[in-house]
Amino acid sequence: MALNSFQDLAIWQENRNRTRCLFIPPNSEFLIPDSRSGVASILAVAMITILISAIAIGLSTLALNDAFISAGRSQSSNAIQYAEAGAKDALVRIARNKNYVCDTPSAGCYSIEFVANGCSANDGCARITVSSGTSPKTIVSTGQVKDNIRRIQVDAYLDGNGEITSVNWQELTD
Repeated sequence: MALNSFQDLAIWQENRNRTRCLFIPPNSEFLIPDSRSGVASILAVAMITILISAIAIGLSTLALNDAFISAGRSQSSNAIQYAEAGAKDALVRIARNKNYVCDTPSAGCYSIEFVANGCSANDGCARITVSSGTSPKTIVSTGQVKDNIRRIQVDAYLDGNGEITSVNWQELTD
């Protein structure tokens, strides 16, 4: 912008000292007054930013916590299903052979893997034992998915012919 005279320059400098000019001609009526209230605005924006960040972090933490709880419930549900499947397998073995016995309580007589390497990685396995008694035969099946372990005890009652007449299911809690 060109100033036409020294008088215009003097007016412009005087106005500039009193007001802040943002691309507005010096003799314009649209001059913005110089103020120091911008510092308060910066503080307000900073506080709002901090507040929004804290809310976002809180919501993210809640969502992550919910995801962990959901995964734990799913694993626990799978563990009880694996234990039930192991107990049903043992019932089939008893139904086929009334003298079936398999009682190694520490490690389980046999195991069923529901996923590849499920028993070695504790990622999807059932370990089953069958007592040596005649009636009732007690089956203990332990299902495991990662750190979730669920155990079921099934008492199978046999008649004189060796046929299963009734079963009693219960979950064992430690």
